[in-house]
Amino acid sequence: MADLTSSQVAALSSSELGALSSAQLGALSVGAVAGLSTSDINNLSSTQLPGLTAKEIAALSTTQVGAIASGQVQYLTSGQIGALSVGQYEALTGSGGSLSSTQLGFLSAHTIAGLSTSDINNLTSTQLPGLTATQIAALTSNQVAALDTGALSSTQLGALSVGAVAGLSTSDINNLTSTQLPGLTAKEVAALSTTQVDAIATSQIQSLPIADVKALTTSQVGSLTTGQVSSFSTAQLAALAYAQVAALTSSQLGALSTSQIQVLAV
Repeated sequence: MADLTSSQVAALSSSELGALSSAQLGALSVGAVAGLSTSDINNLSSTQLPGLTAKEIAALSTTQVGAIASGQVQYLTSGQIGALSVGQYEALTGSGGSLSSTQLGFLSAHTIAGLSTSDINNLTSTQLPGLTATQIAALTSNQVAALDTGALSSTQLGALSVGAVAGLSTSDINNLTSTQLPGLTAKEVAALSTTQVDAIATSQIQSLPIADVKALTTSQVGSLTTGQVSSFSTAQLAALAYAQVAALTSSQLGALSTSQIQVLAV
């Protein structure tokens, strides 16, 4: 099979192609797969499709990839998915194909980083849990802005790059649950704008780990609402450094109870 040219492959009848085993398809040269017509690819069975190697998949045109039957996408292997380029992924999904949550995790970080905001926005809440920490770290702030953050785990949120957290809208932050919010790392919290920090729900403020509270900049501390400040636990307030306490406004201090004021660093 390795000796066949693209012209010879193109000359194979549908019955002849259908008789090829997965191993035979995998033995085709990278150049020969160009001879597979869209009809040929669309008719590949669930046992044949996985036979194509990662190198063969990478050599397919976007038109060829778009011809993979939507019902057969589930049979794509981890190696095949990892070989998909941005254009190939868009051709696959554009023709009705959809990767499972597990399959989504096989896309390379390079491909993930190249996906458009529309591509990202089209990822469902069922698919998003499949994104790995490496893939999450490759996301840009614009891509994060297009994400359904409600579907992300605390671990995934913690994998965002410091620059990418700028993509979290105030609505995204306000809707973070008590299990999601602790996922933000100290570096991520320190990178949030004052507007973003102000969006943390008062009902969730006690979910901020001590390390995150310590990471708040003086500007962030000074911008907190009185409701947020008064919702801090005594343990959180006790963790504030002198410079952070000095950043508290008179209105913020006025919102604290006697027991809360007593734990502040002086």
